[in-house]
Amino acid sequence: MFSSRRQPNSSFQASQTHSRRMGSRGFVHRLTRRLWAHRAGSTRKFGSLILLPVFIAGPVIGMATAAYAASSPVVDAVIPNHGTAAGGDNVLIKGSGFTGATAVAFGSTTLPPCPATVACFHVNGDRGIDASSPPGTAGAAVDVRVTVGAVTSAINTYDKFTYDPQGPPVVSGVSPRSGPATGGTGGQILGSGFTGATGVAFGSATLPPCGTQPCFTVSGDTFIGANSPAGSGGTVDVTVTVGATTSATGNADKFTYTSRSGALQAPPKSPAPRSPAAQSAPSSPGPRHPATQPHTAPVLGAVAPSAMTQGTQSLGTDPQARSKSAIASAGGRGTAWSVDEWIRFFLALLMR
Repeated sequence: MFSSRRQPNSSFQASQTHSRRMGSRGFVHRLTRRLWAHRAGSTRKFGSLILLPVFIAGPVIGMATAAYAASSPVVDAVIPNHGTAAGGDNVLIKGSGFTGATAVAFGSTTLPPCPATVACFHVNGDRGIDASSPPGTAGAAVDVRVTVGAVTSAINTYDKFTYDPQGPPVVSGVSPRSGPATGGTGGQILGSGFTGATGVAFGSATLPPCGTQPCFTVSGDTFIGANSPAGSGGTVDVTVTVGATTSATGNADKFTYTSRSGALQAPPKSPAPRSPAAQSAPSSPGPRHPATQPHTAPVLGAVAPSAMTQGTQSLGTDPQARSKSAIASAGGRGTAWSVDEWIRFFLALLMR
């Protein structure tokens, strides 16, 4: 008969046996798998949280950048705010929104970007532009405007540039200050109001604009280059004429003609010859110190002047007396004889 006792399940028994055999290693394996599954789920959630601000901020930043780039350029200052009617003055334009500027205008005159052979402009970042002023009408004030793409800066109080009224020419300096009377000295005339100069004069000698030599060239409102004409010598005034107006004369415009030229200079004169009377007249030197007196060697058969005077008075023509007188005279000079003098002296005694 079959027993009513339930038989154990063989698969369950096998699992229990495997678990007992695995021990703590089975527990660690199951725990590790659960942790990795949990981490993978957290990473996916965390990555979604990171990407969400990027998707939101991207379009916002793009719209802000487009709005900033499309902002109109603004001119805040023009430095300096005036210049000559001839143009060519360096001007700094300060403001904002200048990046990518395509044109700068002084009134109705538009400047191209540099480099150019005429007046032009150069962008120095978003807040500065360097420009060269174009010619304009003396006394007129114009607005300096900047164009970026299709947008041009609005007119305001601070974008004004005034062309200085034309004053009379003034010469405030000449360099160099002198030159030869033959002319041809290259010089510089400094001052103001030289734009449109029609004539330059050195005294009464006038120069035409260059084309012939000598001549002058106007280089802006404050500078003229010129070659001096021939002159008759002396100091003259250098004057500049613009239309019917000629610069006033003064100390600043002086130019001196000198005698030097390209020819050789005359040699210096030699001293005038002395007259025969002046040549024969003895000079009277001052007293000399005994130590500087020259040594005079005795001459054979000759005696000192004092001995000669004594001989004529009392010694007569006695040779021995003359020798003794010579010795006394030489000894009375207070100066010792040299070896050569003594030798000549004894030779003279032996020959007598």
